[in-house]
Amino acid sequence: MSASVIRLSVVCLVLFGMVSCTTSDDPRQGGLIGYMATGEEGYQRRLDNRQSELSDVESKTQQEKSKTYALQDSRESLSARLQKQREAMQAMDEEIGRLRTECENLQQLPEDKEIERLRILDELTVIQNHSRELSGDSSMLIQQKEETLHKLQDEVALLLERYSLLTTL
Repeated sequence: MSASVIRLSVVCLVLFGMVSCTTSDDPRQGGLIGYMATGEEGYQRRLDNRQSELSDVESKTQQEKSKTYALQDSRESLSARLQKQREAMQAMDEEIGRLRTECENLQQLPEDKEIERLRILDELTVIQNHSRELSGDSSMLIQQKEETLHKLQDEVALLLERYSLLTTL
C-alpha cells in the first residue's frame, strides 16, 4: 500500500471519529466535540431536563404518599365501623335471646295472648335468621349492612313493645 492510501485512510478514520463525537452534546456519551461546540448551553439544557424529571418524580411520590395516607385513614374508619356493627349485632342477638327466653317461659295465657306470644316467637326466629345471614354475608357493603341492621333493630324494638303489652294486660 502506498503512503497516500494510508494517509487517506487515517484522515477518513479521524473524520469518522469526529462525526461520531458530534452526535451528542453529552461528554459522557462520547460527544466531547459536540460539548465543546455548544459549551455550557448543552450542559445547562441537560441539567434543566434532569431537574424537571426529578421534580416530576418527587411530585408523583408525594401524590402517592397522600393517596396511601388517605387509604389508611379510610381503612381505619371502615374497621371501626365494622367493629361497631359487630358489637351492635351481638347486642341485638343477646336481646333477641333474652326476649325469646322470657316469651317461652310465659305460661297459662288466654288464647289471644298465646297466639300473640307464638307470633312473637316466630318473628324472633325470622329476625335471628336474618341476623345470621347478615353476619355471614361478606359481599354486602358496610352501608347496606348498617341499613339492614337498623331495620332489624327496629323490628326487635317493636317486638319488645308487643311483648311488654302481652305481659301487662
